[in-house]
Order: sequence, then structure tokens, then C-alpha cells
Amino acid sequence: MFTLRSLAERSSLSLTVLVEGRPGAMDEPVAWVHNTELPDPSPYVREGELTSGSRRWSAWCAGATRWPRPSPGEPAPAGC
Repeated sequence: MFTLRSLAERSSLSLTVLVEGRPGAMDEPVAWVHNTELPDPSPYVREGELTSGSRRWSAWCAGATRWPRPSPGEPAPAGC
């Protein structure tokens, strides 16, 4: 098993943590990983699971201060 922190600290992966979650979440083992391009995959992800994406949505709302970010067509939050 691995943790989110162990992935984020690997400079060769060039990862960016957008939201750390609750205290300690970055140090818990990841049980499952899947790639997605959904702007908000949270309805399909359970605790201990990880999704990754290609940052397709990052240009749309790079300055978002909340998660989940709105779906396309919804008003963008302050900072977008």
C-alpha cells in the first residue's frame, strides 16, 4: 500500500495536491486507484480510494477555492 503523501512527494511525478482533505488523510493507505476526466467524481469515490486525471479542467478553473468544482455550464466560484 502507499499513501497520497508518498505520491505527492515524488518529484518525478510532478503532482499537485489541490485539496488535502481532513487532517491525516494524506497519510492513510490508498486502497484503490482509477483515472477519470469527470469534473467531480466524488459521487463515485469512497473513502480510501483515489482518482487521477489529466488536468483537463485546470484551465477552466485554476483558482477554485472549493471542491467539488462546478460542472461546465454552472457558475464558477469566486477565484475562477
